[in-house]
Amino acid sequence: MPKVGIIGAGISGLSATYRLARYCPKHHVHLYESSSTTGGWIKTMKTPSGGLFETGPHSVRVATNLQSSAYALSLMTELGLENDIILRTAKDPAARFRFAMFDGQVTRLPYSLPSALLFNKLTWAEKVQMGLGLFKKQNHPRDVSLYNLIKKTFGQKPADYFIDSMTRGIYATSSKNLTVPNTLAAVEKYFMTGIPALNILKSIGNTDYTFPAKPFLEPYFSQPMDSAKSSKAKVWSLKNGLEDMILKMNEEIDRAENATVHVNTSAELIRKEGKHLTIADSNGEEKSFNQIFATSSPKILSTLLHPDDFPQELFELLEGFESTNVYVTLVELKNMILPKNPGFGFLVPSCENPDILGVIYDSWDGINMPEHDGRGARYTIMSTRPQKELPNLVQDALGAILDDSFQVSWTHQVTADIPLMNKYHLENSEKVQQLAQENGIKLLGNTFTGVSVNDCIYYSALAAQNYSNSLDYRERFSQ
Repeated sequence: MPKVGIIGAGISGLSATYRLARYCPKHHVHLYESSSTTGGWIKTMKTPSGGLFETGPHSVRVATNLQSSAYALSLMTELGLENDIILRTAKDPAARFRFAMFDGQVTRLPYSLPSALLFNKLTWAEKVQMGLGLFKKQNHPRDVSLYNLIKKTFGQKPADYFIDSMTRGIYATSSKNLTVPNTLAAVEKYFMTGIPALNILKSIGNTDYTFPAKPFLEPYFSQPMDSAKSSKAKVWSLKNGLEDMILKMNEEIDRAENATVHVNTSAELIRKEGKHLTIADSNGEEKSFNQIFATSSPKILSTLLHPDDFPQELFELLEGFESTNVYVTLVELKNMILPKNPGFGFLVPSCENPDILGVIYDSWDGINMPEHDGRGARYTIMSTRPQKELPNLVQDALGAILDDSFQVSWTHQVTADIPLMNKYHLENSEKVQQLAQENGIKLLGNTFTGVSVNDCIYYSALAAQNYSNSLDYRERFSQ
């Protein structure tokens, strides 16, 4: 029976394990996780009062023309969670309105052409410059930073406030540190070359279905995506938190006879002899595998490979990838004190505050986490440094939207690493994936499949299925 070793039980590793365990029964899969739980950053935490927090992603994007989005929604039905899906339409304030810090004030960003014309944080000269940018011919180098592209096309203030605040909310770093093709596909499509206005006009009514709505993986349950389309949903979440999908996948994997999850067990050393690989773990056990899927960070993986068994170039490539630390501070107040304006939250551009990335309103009318039942209001604060280094973090972040009377009843901080999609990543991602695969290791995880929940789920499951399909018939079905 072919054996697959998977390193890292975040959403990517768990998705690949689930796919092999449920639909590839002639494989045996071992999943290694150094911590005591699976799911990685996707965790739903309950406060002492019973309020719910998402420590990682608060919702999942709906993209009706992407396979990854369709598969993630279908998977919820497969896991028995179809009745727990909460769709957020464009009419929901959390999906419609975005706020950012301008000159020390939380300001609603334009969301339509009329609102853009009336936006008082830009002068008319700056608005004209933005409009003219749509008609200027573009020819940017592939490795141009996202910040420089927007600045050269639309002006400094749109680069400083619009694009920088957005990238800090997604990638926890300034847009100056990011390249375009590996961060925002829409910017690459419309603004890298040619005349942006013409590029946009060509796309109207001619959506690029390179990734058709129906995913390659079966089974596919279309009802959730059909509901999302009919309601024009922008994002979705789960009634009791996104961790429910993790728990359900764990249940299915536990029931499978061909899968073993090793929690509190880290991979310590990977060796290679011919086409066979071995993993020695922290419990002193060693197992042989036909294929390894690695979802850990590239730097960590480079420390696991035995230097005598793998090419030096692979080590050098893996060690070059960087990541950004983000600190997530969960705050519950004593009372239900909400900001005046509804929305998902607000973002903070680097020029306003380099330490605070943004704030999510977890309790606004139950938009983000619907269960609060009269408990204190809840907020999520994202920062570039830990709370111990920023003693006034909560006051500085919430003081921008609340008066000084708020009182904190509970806080908790978690950390995460987000891959840095910079020039090095752009130039070396495909190269390192190919070299690793030549040596029996498939690179997955958010560094290589994308940072979105949709992509991590779908492309890890697809990689697992593709590996199974690639095996010789007799190997696939041998005992």
